[in-house]
Amino acid sequence: MEKLVEKILAAAAEKRPVIVLDGMCGSGKTTLAGALQKRLGLPIVHMDDFFLPFHLRTAERLSQPGGNVDYERFAKEVLPNIGRGEAFTYQRFHCGDGTFSPVFCPAEKGCIVEGSYSLHPAFYSEWQKMGAVTVFLQVEEAEQLRRLEKRNPEMMENFRRRWIPMENAYFAAFDVPHKARLCLKSEWTAE
Repeated sequence: MEKLVEKILAAAAEKRPVIVLDGMCGSGKTTLAGALQKRLGLPIVHMDDFFLPFHLRTAERLSQPGGNVDYERFAKEVLPNIGRGEAFTYQRFHCGDGTFSPVFCPAEKGCIVEGSYSLHPAFYSEWQKMGAVTVFLQVEEAEQLRRLEKRNPEMMENFRRRWIPMENAYFAAFDVPHKARLCLKSEWTAE
């Protein structure tokens, strides 16, 4: 883990950078974001907070690569506020009950955005304008499945049949690993 943190910090030339972590589920994006937050003191925005609300989940939308994330709402509520140095609030979507709740982001010049779909083409030009350190995390399939089983055993069938194929379609359609400034392999074993 420490090697990944050091690689990202080396790529982040500014004191308060914007760091964007995309990658495979179970690759350690959230864990890495937490480690970076401890080192840099930056707020974290989780893309999981932007899963598509139920009323927008049409067959047409879900058939689009990356269509299961509410990228329009992220572009409206978060993207224009990152790096401004002003506090802002966005709405977190709760998949369990379909409700929203506010999330406060303190006034900082930088931010960490973590989660699959964070390098969606709807945001990519803005990341470039900001000089964001964009990172794609990979993990071997066997380790990915082991981590997911440990984290959410009751959801494994959904990961295998639905979420992993949706992520893979998004990665392939938009060439996400090659769009990232850094493509890193998560090699530590999650405990």
